[in-house]
This record gives sequence, structure tokens and C-alpha cells, in this order.
Amino acid sequence: MKQSKTFKGCFSLSKNNKLSRAIFLVTLHCLLFSLKAISQVAGNIHDTKVHIKLEKKGVSDMVDASVILYSEFLDLDAAFPKPDKIDLHLTKGSFLTADPGMMSGSLEINPQEKYSYIDIFFGGTKIIDHYLIEQGDSIWIHLEEEVYFLGPQGYKFELQQQLDRALKKSRIRTNPLIMISDASSFLDTEDKKIVHQQLLDSYRPGWNRKVDIADTDQKIAERIEALLSNSLDHNEIRAILDRYSGGISGELYNILLMETVAKSILPALDLLISQGNHRSPYFTNLQVADLISGLVKLDSHETFYPDPYRKALMLSVYWQSLAESTPLAEIMETFSNELEDLLWAKLMIKYRAKFSPSFFQTQIPNIQSQKIRTQLLGLLVENHQSLDLATFESTDGEEVAFKDHSGKFLFVDFWISGCGSCLKFKKEMMPHLLALAKEGHPIEVLAVSADKKQEVWVKTIDSETFRGEGLTNLYAGEQHPFLEAHLIRSFPTQMLISPDGRILKSGTMPHDPSSMREYLLDELKKPTQNSQHRTNSNQNN
Repeated sequence: MKQSKTFKGCFSLSKNNKLSRAIFLVTLHCLLFSLKAISQVAGNIHDTKVHIKLEKKGVSDMVDASVILYSEFLDLDAAFPKPDKIDLHLTKGSFLTADPGMMSGSLEINPQEKYSYIDIFFGGTKIIDHYLIEQGDSIWIHLEEEVYFLGPQGYKFELQQQLDRALKKSRIRTNPLIMISDASSFLDTEDKKIVHQQLLDSYRPGWNRKVDIADTDQKIAERIEALLSNSLDHNEIRAILDRYSGGISGELYNILLMETVAKSILPALDLLISQGNHRSPYFTNLQVADLISGLVKLDSHETFYPDPYRKALMLSVYWQSLAESTPLAEIMETFSNELEDLLWAKLMIKYRAKFSPSFFQTQIPNIQSQKIRTQLLGLLVENHQSLDLATFESTDGEEVAFKDHSGKFLFVDFWISGCGSCLKFKKEMMPHLLALAKEGHPIEVLAVSADKKQEVWVKTIDSETFRGEGLTNLYAGEQHPFLEAHLIRSFPTQMLISPDGRILKSGTMPHDPSSMREYLLDELKKPTQNSQHRTNSNQNN
């Protein structure tokens, strides 16, 4: 059954505009010609009928154009669930043109005055908000892209039509994932996920490497096929990869990499990994663990991978496959400077049990990327693993870790020399904190300095204020990973840690003795996770 649906475009200019009705009509006919060209390419619209009406409405000339789409097989209500409308609000002196020579179709906005502001709406959504353009500037709005505002159902239908035709011909004009990537920027996150997953579920079983190529050249597709059969020499492989440097999708890149590993095509693997260095995020987002079974068979990796980055990749795969038997810390200490930051961070999280707390402390600064280092530290805090970072230096020069004090509550005071509030807290509160420990409560008190210079810390703690029976003085320094992980940037900052390693409070504690004592005694009475577990075990027995 033949269906129809109307799309309306409203183009308004101020009353002072000099453009005549004839120019408006020509412009709109050009626009509709472009829309029709698109519809023919998409293959899902058979005919277009045009209705044009010019109205005078006081302060402006209004031109309303309706494009009526007919289809015998397309469910228009499902494909276009909402009436879509293009509104271009142009200020005085601006004009609208359409270029019929562009097969994709486009609208050009060019201001006639020195400055002009435009708002552009599509499908009821403002896509450009009060954008300032100067005289001589042009803004091109590609109608081919605007089609994607039709929503996930319409977009999915259009892609399916193209994919169906491509699969029947055993070739495809554009890689499906590239189509999704290019167009889905116009969809919101949820719509993008829906469309992407639907297409993957529908077409992955039918794809083959000849179809899955981001090019129209059948010969290139056949040469890629030959590459995977290990029948091309090094120069031909390089030529093919260079040919696809701008168009190959992440999905296809992963397929090629996996195939070359599985078939031990070393020159191709070398080129793919080299190209991967410049193809972020495709290369760094690979599931490296999936390459283990193939890469561990390549005995020549020491000579084949002279480049530090690729050597680090190979070593990382070995670490993952041999994690139970390899001295991981020793390997990482040897090659940590050669590792890509993201991979290094993932390995630290995955194999943290194999590293000593001091190893975390000394190696995390090697991560050059501030963003990745912050994410790693945040993940450690989120998973209650940040105590692995809590290793500090004692007055005797020994390493002291918070974990060395497990079994008791830890009250930690972070401070710096020259801080008046820090000194006041030490004088007024520290004696009362130490009294709790003397009374037999399960708590230890630690004072951790974040002074930039260690000699300043040593001089400061020599005073009576920083001494006391039961007080442990430790030195962290200005850029300690534990302080960075918990965003400890102002002083004094207090922290209360439970016997089972949970950070109960971090920030500013009560600064009067009675309130502090009441708060701590209340926390000390609460059962910890470990003690609760023991209680439950005893009840079960």
C-alpha cells in the first residue's frame, strides 16, 4: 500500500529583504531537487511532490515549502515517528541558497551585513544556537547528514536498505561501522547504542572480508583477501595498508590484526602494529588478551620488535598469559618506561596482588598521562585498594605502610610545616587522641607530613608539639600517590581507617576535644566487616 508523509520547511527573512518571490521559488526548487537526489540515492523514497506557498506576514516574508514523500514498502510512521521540520531563522540581509550540483544536497547561508546571528532547528531540536557569522563567511548544512535526524528507526531502515543491496552484490560502498560512526554523531547516546547493536546483530554473520572493506574498489578488496592468505609480499602489504589509512574501520583493523597473528604473517603484523601507533583509539582499545594464543607462538619477538612500544606490547601479552609463573614486578620494573600508559595502568590494577605497596608508590609517577594516572588512582580508591599506595618513610628511614598497622583503627593527620591550623590541631587535639590509645582503645595515631623538603620535616618534628608516646611521625612528600588518590590538597586533613582497611572518613574532623572523643568512641564501637564476618562464622558453627 502506497503511503505518504509531509515534511515542512519554513524559511523566514526580515521585511527589509530585497529578494523577490521568483528568487525564493528558484531557491526552493533547487532545495527540493537536492532532496530528491538524496532520496534516489537512499533508495527508499519513490516520488516527491512539491507544494510551495508564499505569504506576507507583517514584519517578514514567509515561504512555506512542503515535501511529500511516497513509498510503497516503507512504513513511514515507524521510520519518521515525528513530523520533521527545518526552520532557518535568518537575520536581516541574509539569504538562503541551495546548490543542485551537489548530489548530497546542501544549504548555504551567507550574511549580507557585517554580523549576523542564526538559529537552526531540525526535527524540533535546535542544532545551532545563535551562531555568529561575519560577512563573507559561509555555513554549509548538508542535507545528507540531516537525514540522520530522523531517529533510530528511520536511520536503521536506511542503513538496512543499503546493506541489503551491498550484501547481494558481495560488496559494499561504505563500511557499515564507518556509516554508523559518521552518522551517529547526530543521534543521542541511547539511540546510537540501539542502532549500533541492531545492525551488528543483524549483519555480522553475513559479513565477509570482501564486503567488509571501506572502499568501492573490488580489486583492493581481493588483495586484502590475498593478504590474509599470506600470498602478498611486504611492499604490497604496505601499499594496501597505506591505501586504507584513512578509511579502514576499527572493527576491520581488529579483524586484520587477529588474522595476521593467527597466520603468523609477520610483515603484515609489523605494519598493522606500526599503523596502530597512529590510529588511536583503535589500537589501544584492542582486547589484548585475545591476542595471547597467537602472539605467544611467535618465537622471534625479541628481534622482530626492536621498537620499544611494540616490544612492550609483546611483553604485556606474555605477562597476561604467564601471570602465575612470571616474576611480574621484576619485568615491569625493567620495562615500565617503555609501556604505553593505559596498558600499564590496566596491568597494575589486574595484577596488583603481585606488587608490594612500595612498588605502587614508586611506579605510578611513571605514568606520564595525568588523566590516566587520575583514573587509575580513582579506581584504586573506588575498589578500596588505595592502601596499597600508603607507604611512607619513618624517622629512622624505614618504609612504613598503613597495612603494617592492620588490626586497629588508624587516625591519620596529614599536615605541612608552617601551617598555623596544623600546629593548632597538634597542640590542642593530639594529647586527647593519644589518651584514647593509652586507655586501651584499639586505635593508633599517625602524623604524615606532606612537606616538599624532607629536611624541613625533620627539623619541625624535633619540637615538643610533634612528640608524644604512641605518636608515629611519617614523611610522604609533596606529590605522594596516596595523597593524589584521595585529593588531599589542603591541610590539615584527617583520615580514619578501619581495621579492615576501609576509609571511614577523610576531611576535617571535629576540632574540639569532647566532640572528637565522642565521634571516635562511637566509630570504635561499630563492628568492622572482618569482625562481623567472624561473628557470623561463629554463629554458623
